[in-house]
Amino acid sequence: MKFHKTKYPSVITLLIIISFSSCGGNKIPTIQSKILHEHDVKRIELAGKISERKSELSGLTWYGNQLILLPQFPNKFTYKNGGTIYSIPKEKLQSVILKKSHEKILPNKIALYADGLEKFNSNGSGYEAITFIGDTAFISIEYMHNGITEGYLVSGIMSKNKKSLTLNKNTLVKIPLKEHIFNSSCETIVNYKNNIYGIFEANGKNVNPHPVAYEFDKKLNFLRFINFPSIEYRITDATEVDSEGNFWVINYFYPGDKKLLKPSVDSISIKYGIGKTNALSRTVERLVKLKINKGRIIETNSPPLYLKLDIDKPSRNWEGIAKFDNLGFLIVTDTYPETILAFVKLP
Repeated sequence: MKFHKTKYPSVITLLIIISFSSCGGNKIPTIQSKILHEHDVKRIELAGKISERKSELSGLTWYGNQLILLPQFPNKFTYKNGGTIYSIPKEKLQSVILKKSHEKILPNKIALYADGLEKFNSNGSGYEAITFIGDTAFISIEYMHNGITEGYLVSGIMSKNKKSLTLNKNTLVKIPLKEHIFNSSCETIVNYKNNIYGIFEANGKNVNPHPVAYEFDKKLNFLRFINFPSIEYRITDATEVDSEGNFWVINYFYPGDKKLLKPSVDSISIKYGIGKTNALSRTVERLVKLKINKGRIIETNSPPLYLKLDIDKPSRNWEGIAKFDNLGFLIVTDTYPETILAFVKLP
């Protein structure tokens, strides 16, 4: 979770030449780029406590035909003597998205038992991402220890009745982060060919000049560092990886993170272009396609998908994403400006 307070700044430019003003000696680019199509964000209304800002949703994934929604602090929502994660049956989402129903969705509760992991319930820490291999869940955790941000992985088993998930404290492992940036760790994890990949949040040239991802086996033994592309701004979650190694990530920039992330030239917008409303704001909300290939993670030749912004409203802190068949994506915010679950349709 990252902290947001301000609304979008005023219009930068209506021209294809996009200039960013200099501040604090940071390297700020002048970018010449074409304007790309932007994708509408269709809100899916939620009911119950999960719809409140304090739910702090930080990850999405599929478990069979259930969309799993991971709060940053599951212990805030007690259920059956444990914490709570949530699920939504795929057919309910299909009803809203395909039939254009306006009914609110009340997600189902899944009890989360995390005995021995209580230290991760404190402010500055929390659960960040989730993925499944069969009935085994893998969760990334961020932890603030003596002012230093650390990253961890832990696994657990879904019960046979699918109503509880029990994490095993003995599987907890520390991610050997190469970079130490305040409030940044592996907010994204994916699985591919039975291995788990942790993706660091900040991979821009000025803060992480040699970015890597972290590969583990399914017993959470660390295997190796693998090369990761230099991508400006934050990477906050990823879809499932397909059989050929392809997946999409959320690539988001909140202007208040300028001093933390020290953004350099955005090579993606130079190569492909930028969405019109994104060009009118210092905020960036887009999806970027990556690929696990020959022991590394690389950019593909697919252009980014820019989300259409409402420049009169606050930026949206997208922190969860899941593919919705071949129709588009489900995305969710963490707190700012509120809890929003939405569908983004592919063209």
